[in-house]
Amino acid sequence: MTSEGHSYAWFQRAVKARNVIAAESAAWEIGKLTLQDALLLVALYAEKDPGRFERAALRWHARGRA
Repeated sequence: MTSEGHSYAWFQRAVKARNVIAAESAAWEIGKLTLQDALLLVALYAEKDPGRFERAALRWHARGRA
């Protein structure tokens, strides 16, 4: 498995476990998430780290419109 594949599997496990810190770390290693994966991270922020939610949601929305 490539390092990117490993990071993606780590991201998926972290999201499933609702672990914001691990999901964010894996996302940084991946580089650019798909819109779908980015939305999973935004939803995780909404649930676990509301202070980061608004900025992440605005970035996701702007990215989806581009």
